[in-house]
This record gives sequence, C-alpha cells and structure tokens, in this order.
Amino acid sequence: MKYLVRLGIVAVLIYTGLTYGRPWIEQLLADPNLGPLSGTTALDLRCVELAERVQIDFGEMVREHGQPPIDGDRWAGALKLIEGRWARARSACDCDGDACTSAREGLEQLSSLMGAFDDGVRGGTPPYNAANLMERIDEQLGKARRQLGR
Repeated sequence: MKYLVRLGIVAVLIYTGLTYGRPWIEQLLADPNLGPLSGTTALDLRCVELAERVQIDFGEMVREHGQPPIDGDRWAGALKLIEGRWARARSACDCDGDACTSAREGLEQLSSLMGAFDDGVRGGTPPYNAANLMERIDEQLGKARRQLGR
C-alpha cells in the first residue's frame, strides 16, 4: 500500500512539473528580458555599474575634501581610494560589448578629470570646467546604460 501511495505522489509531481514547469522554463529561455543575463550582458552590466559608482564616489570626494581649506593628506588618501575603485572598474570594462566601450570611454574621461583635480588641489586652482566635464562623463555613462537596454 505504501508503495502505491508513493508511486501516486511521484506521478502527481511529475505531471505537475511537466504541466506547469516546462512552459515556464521555455518562456524564460525564449524571453531575454525574463531569463538570466547572457555572459556578455552580465559583464557589460558589471562594468557600467562599477563605472557609475566610481563617478558618484569621485563627486562625493570632491564635495567632501575639495573645499578650502584643503587638507592635503586627507585629499591624497581619498584620491588613492577612488583610484583603486577606478582601476577595479577599468579592469571590469575590458569586455567587448558596446556598453563596455562607452563605459570605458567615460572612465578615461573621469581619469583625466581626477588628474586635473589632483593637480588643482596641489597647485591651488581646480579645473575651471569641472562641471562640464562631469556632465560629459555622466552622458557617456548614461549612453552605456542605454546600450544595456536598462
């Protein structure tokens, strides 16, 4: 009797799995917006997210440490931290997708801005067009985000 009950339970589970599970799995595999990310898209997404995070962190660092009077040691420490995050984002953006390429370009622009700010802090004059440069970087990273389709 126990054998028949177990057999019945297994049959119900198999029937339910085939009836409901199979169509659901087929739908997941057929619709790229519902299924797991492909390898390239996942790499692109990681790249863009890290690049955006570095840009935000740099902006916060400038607001926090870039106001007179500037403490050179605190600035140098904060810049070193941001440069490490930039390097991590840059290595994540070695992928081949369009979004990676756009994010990489934004990171290169950010690197130039970081250098200009560092020179300005050490020399006393920050870059005169920093807001425009940050806006251009933001547009570049926005382009990368749009290329992901998100």
